[in-house]
Amino acid sequence: MIELPGQPVAERILRRALDRQSPPQQLLLFGPAGTGKRLVARQIAWALIDPGGSHHPDAPSLDLSIVAATGASIRLDADLEPALADLATLPTVGKRRVLIIDGAERLREQEGAPRILKQLEEPPPRSHVILVTDHPPVLLPTMRSRFLPVPFRSPGWRAVAATLMILKAVAMSWLTVARMLQANGGFRAPEDIRKTAMNPRPEARQ
Repeated sequence: MIELPGQPVAERILRRALDRQSPPQQLLLFGPAGTGKRLVARQIAWALIDPGGSHHPDAPSLDLSIVAATGASIRLDADLEPALADLATLPTVGKRRVLIIDGAERLREQEGAPRILKQLEEPPPRSHVILVTDHPPVLLPTMRSRFLPVPFRSPGWRAVAATLMILKAVAMSWLTVARMLQANGGFRAPEDIRKTAMNPRPEARQ
């Protein structure tokens, strides 16, 4: 299940999309930098490749290809063409094949964009393309129109404040543990942390 704290619109769209019997084959994740789009793209990929499975987003897969922009463009022959060739084949171990294109705004009209559009006109069965971009207006209109848009927003001050409170609570928890260990003469092994937390000396409780 896709959970996106601070991104209710994107979460709602993706949940509905992935709950379909036939999820959409093209997704466009867009929004400001630093909003988690790239991590979510990998989570979506795994949800498509192995529905119901549990995988780290960065885990590799024979059915996942990731093409990232290098400099001002995406290399057509070196990166994009091999990934599209993989996308056209049946999945190797998973249920579907997924291609993530990171920095999709760098698909130029003279280079990679026409190649992608050709693939989108007749997408191979059980294949999915996820575009990730910080600059959606730069994408060709003919490309944007073929993708389900998933907007990511900059978190509001309440979301930022909540995250800071969580970090503060974690820091305070470790500080408490450190003080307890100091009161109990330190520790020599990780197991001592559990023992100290369960049975602190009286002075550690004060």
